[in-house]
Amino acid sequence: MSFIREYPVKAVRKRHRCEACRKHIEIGQPATRWAGMTDGQFGNVIYHPDCREAEVAFNSTKDWRYGDEWYPLYELESDDHEWLRAEFPVVAVRMGILSEGPQA
Repeated sequence: MSFIREYPVKAVRKRHRCEACRKHIEIGQPATRWAGMTDGQFGNVIYHPDCREAEVAFNSTKDWRYGDEWYPLYELESDDHEWLRAEFPVVAVRMGILSEGPQA
């Protein structure tokens, strides 16, 4: 990794799609912007702040660190849904990952 920059955005000025959950970040909502150079490729993405926090937390529970070993939230396997529901319930609901069992 050549460089990385991550910073908060108080309120987005246009609608964006969150890199982690793939849902929209609406105008006026806060966000987290990430930019960096990995393997000679520049990347620039935006997240809901809690989605970024969840993605970092998930990856820190594994031995994965950077590059191809980094897993975005939208690629979580069903085995990891329980962890997301327990640790980041708002993110789980946003992604449509609801509690297991019969829905009321």
